Amino acid sequence: MESYRRSPTSIVPRFPDGSTVKVDRREVIIVKLIASDWKTRVYRAVECNEDRILKELLPGNNPDECSRHEALSGHPNIVRHITHLRGNHDGHRRLLLLMEYAPFGDLRDAVREFGPLRRQEAWNFFSQIVSALGYMHRKGYAHGAVHPRNVFVFGSDLCKLGDFGNGGWVYDDPRHKYHKIAPIESTDLQGAADTLLFCLIGCWPPPSFWERFMEIENEADAHWLLVDCGLKAVISVDELMYIRAFYDLRFTNRPIPEVYGPLRSSMECDYD
Repeated sequence: MESYRRSPTSIVPRFPDGSTVKVDRREVIIVKLIASDWKTRVYRAVECNEDRILKELLPGNNPDECSRHEALSGHPNIVRHITHLRGNHDGHRRLLLLMEYAPFGDLRDAVREFGPLRRQEAWNFFSQIVSALGYMHRKGYAHGAVHPRNVFVFGSDLCKLGDFGNGGWVYDDPRHKYHKIAPIESTDLQGAADTLLFCLIGCWPPPSFWERFMEIENEADAHWLLVDCGLKAVISVDELMYIRAFYDLRFTNRPIPEVYGPLRSSMECDYD
């Protein structure tokens, strides 16, 4: 008989709606399950009449996510970590992460429901994501999955970066010792540029857009791409040229926005 590995979600039962869960001396009431995959469940919960998010990390998930999230929680554009606990619940070992609730959900779902952001809002969110990334990188962490589904909307003027289970440490590579930032840090910034385009356009651009976008060499190329795609009212030529720079094949040529803050490579003291 052929053996196979069972998913943790088929072994560890979910918390029922209305049940009470204790997380590090806090009691939260499960409202409903709002997302799940083979190694994670996300619940909307309530604690003392305050909405919360409870994330259940099942076996096979990154056990460092909770401690990493806690270490990064001091920035205004990073989802606030409240507490976490590893322990047995109903005879099953679980790792639970309690965090603040984003009233408008993740950025991907918000844009799909309400449409593209206004230009100023999109650029404001981009700046907030970049600011959060600069803070992360100075702490020595890379996010590893900057994407609209990992950015959470708290209002038309506030978003926060979350979901820190895909990243890791920013290691100093001798090959890049004279570069301002490491390749993995630059990849995070490219993810912020991806998210900006998604916010401005209201969807992921089709392959035909990306093909021409990657071939932009001058302002004329940018102009005709915007005209042909009907985006002149959404993105200016200068803005598109700036965004395109985040995809330069040489990561050392990519821009580092001012809001990113001091470079990790320039820090000679504690990252705090």
